[in-house]
Amino acid sequence: MKSPRILRLAMVVFGGVETAFADTIYSFTTIDVPSATMTNAFGINNSGQIVGVSSSRGFLYTGSFTTIDVPGANSTNAYGINSSGQIAGFYDSSTGTHGFLVTPTVVPEPPSFTPLATCLVALFAMACCRKRASAGNRPPA
Repeated sequence: MKSPRILRLAMVVFGGVETAFADTIYSFTTIDVPSATMTNAFGINNSGQIVGVSSSRGFLYTGSFTTIDVPGANSTNAYGINSSGQIAGFYDSSTGTHGFLVTPTVVPEPPSFTPLATCLVALFAMACCRKRASAGNRPPA
């Protein structure tokens, strides 16, 4: 009969310990996709990006809503998002139900021509100054 000993030992060890409880305060935020009949949030990452489903369409919420629709799908459901912003979920199509992974791509910024233009203007100004200076140093004709 080992059970009574274990029970008595637990009573001796934990008998004088009292548990303190603290009230947890939560803040609730309503998330409603505009013009949708329903909105379900299913995932959130450490950056606060939220994914879910709204009226058969997936969404990403980052302060504003971005729709996630798999091409050719009847419905798209976004269920999770990781710290890299990858979104996992599933979609229904005429061929069945399939999983998906959306990986964000960084669109390169177009090159800035401001430094190039500044250099060209400076070169032009220097050339004009040299031309004027050399014209002023010519011997009289």
